Amino acid sequence: MNQPFNWETLWDLLDKSGTIIGLITFIFSVLIWIKVRQQQKKLKKLVFELSPVKDYTAFYEEFKKTKTTYPAALCISLLVGTDSIKKPVKDFLDANNLKVNILEEIKMNGIHDKEDIEKYINMLREMRKGPLSESTEVRLFIAGPVQAGTLAGAVFDNWIPILLYHKGPIGYEYWGPLLKN
Repeated sequence: MNQPFNWETLWDLLDKSGTIIGLITFIFSVLIWIKVRQQQKKLKKLVFELSPVKDYTAFYEEFKKTKTTYPAALCISLLVGTDSIKKPVKDFLDANNLKVNILEEIKMNGIHDKEDIEKYINMLREMRKGPLSESTEVRLFIAGPVQAGTLAGAVFDNWIPILLYHKGPIGYEYWGPLLKN
């Protein structure tokens, strides 16, 4: 004969399985916490073990001339009332036989507030994932505050070789590659 379904047995089974699942979740969480803790310790240790840059001259010279297959140049003009720096940069590149496949420019009439900073960072990101996405190196020319260069370095973050240029009293001069370590 058919025996009636025993609801009490079902609820007892669900209660025990819930307890087992809870214990497994707890153990899994503890293991993850231990792993994250170990990684934090390793990262802290690495920060204090970074060795000083050695032979910067070799890095400097290595990137001075175009070495890659699809180089680009990015002009960033952030000074109030300043015209585009794209033409002087192109003239500099031509005069120094520095071939670039792409020459892009970000131009803003100054950076005045946090909305301008946000707009600038978004323009850098769009440049990185848009016109410069296929580039194999970027020659970076900035007319603007030092902090704008710092933000550009943070956005580009050793994505590909980023080569810095400065406009001095006699024109643009190469300052070297952006190095992370």
